Amino acid sequence: MGKIKVGVVGVGGMGGGHVKAWKTIEGAELVAICDILPKKHDKERYYDNLDAMLDNEKLDILDVCTPTYLHKEHSLKGIERGLHVFSEKPVALFPKDVTEIYDTAERKNVKFMVGQVLRFWTEYIYLKDVFDTKKYGSLQNGTMWRMGGIPGWSWENWMHDEDKSGLAAFDMHVHDVDFMYYLLGKPNAVVSSRVKEGVVYPRHDYICTKYMYDDFFINCESAWHSANIRFGAGFRFYFEEAVLDYTKGELLIYENDECEPVVVEPDKVIGSTGINVNTTDAYANELRHFLDCVANNKPVEIMNREQVYGVLSLIHKELESAETGQIVRV
Repeated sequence: MGKIKVGVVGVGGMGGGHVKAWKTIEGAELVAICDILPKKHDKERYYDNLDAMLDNEKLDILDVCTPTYLHKEHSLKGIERGLHVFSEKPVALFPKDVTEIYDTAERKNVKFMVGQVLRFWTEYIYLKDVFDTKKYGSLQNGTMWRMGGIPGWSWENWMHDEDKSGLAAFDMHVHDVDFMYYLLGKPNAVVSSRVKEGVVYPRHDYICTKYMYDDFFINCESAWHSANIRFGAGFRFYFEEAVLDYTKGELLIYENDECEPVVVEPDKVIGSTGINVNTTDAYANELRHFLDCVANNKPVEIMNREQVYGVLSLIHKELESAETGQIVRV
């Protein structure tokens, strides 16, 4: 079999990171890129119109990295032409759009995957293994966080428009909500608080949620702050026999009977996106996984339809709770 031909639409910060990642993946050939603004490129053909790229290129995979409000439109364009589609997160802002995209992919018999990169991030993979194997006993509770300054790099400030980006809840918070859903499944109930100022350019957008399960609870908080705060994310999970603490890019495991913590080797950085995160092996690995599913006709099980739908539905439950100040059953 020849190389799988890939086209990327949207070559901003994240799309530029995907371009770098595709070039490291054996079995893939990045043949074309599309962006509204001219971009530096190597051997890839450049287009400023997605229809033109789809008309002129024989692609196998379309990688959608445009702004959130365009993900559905651009994904469906690729799917309707019989292409396998990888879409950056979130695939949309509403669960009904998830249904439409997956229904169309099933009808066209193509594969579709959403890029929730934490499922491929070394430290989070380690956390999932510890939970699944009960290496340190049962989970007691946990906290996840993700924060940074208000993004100032988005094209025409689309990220500051709630109707286009969903603000911090769908741009930042969705990462941790997705991984929690992947790790633990759907919670029984949520209670949320949110602080949001402004409309076009929020000075501050903060959401904090407690997720209640049968035997434990999880807290997640995410924020865009009106300050030049360096992006940061992490977690702290408490098990019966150890604490897993991921802070400032370092995962430490504090075992109850040991003085010195165990250090987990992080992902390798393979390039800069130009925004607030580097392109690491995790981004290449999620694309590599999708390529393997396409090349070998495997189902995309690591990121299935029910989970994608469930995560967006859960965030809407959180926003309902934040609005009413009440616990909301999930």
